[in-house]
Formats: sequence, C-alpha cells, structure tokens
Amino acid sequence: MTAVDPHWLAELGGVFYSVKEKGYSARERRTTENEINQRMEIEAKMAEDKARAEEDAANARAAASVKKPITTVAQKRMGTQTGVVKRPSTPAMRKRGF
Repeated sequence: MTAVDPHWLAELGGVFYSVKEKGYSARERRTTENEINQRMEIEAKMAEDKARAEEDAANARAAASVKKPITTVAQKRMGTQTGVVKRPSTPAMRKRGF
C-alpha cells in the first residue's frame, strides 16, 4: 500500500482533487483570497509606478545631457554683420587692396 500527500495530489490534479483546511469556512477563505489579491494589485501598481518614475528620470537625464553648440562672441558678430565671413588678410593683400 502506498500513501500520497494530499497537498501534492491537489497541486497536480487540482481539477479533480482539493484539500479542505479545517477551521476555515468558505467565506473566510474568500475574504483572505480577496485581501491577497488586493495586496498583489497594489504591489504591481507600485512596481509599475516605480518603473515609470525611473524611466522619466532617465529621460530627463538624457535630455539634460544633450550638448548644445558653443557660440562665441566672434561667431555672433560674424553672423550679425551681413552674413558673409571675411577672409583673413595678409600684409601683401592689404597692399593690393583686397
């Protein structure tokens, strides 16, 4: 003769077998299951909110790290004149009138 653990049998053959716990009524078991489900939902929502906050923080860091072009005073002046950049002149070019 062999003996089978009832919890193992209920776990593997849950459609056909169940284990009744003594001291619990169906109402108490239902309320306990509802409480557990509510806790799980709250924990899942908290994990989702935490992941969203981390993603937002990462996006903010990425946006802050975008490098902007450095403009100097000379570049600003050249851009505000006529839009034409003058060629550098040498003493020989100055004599010829360039």
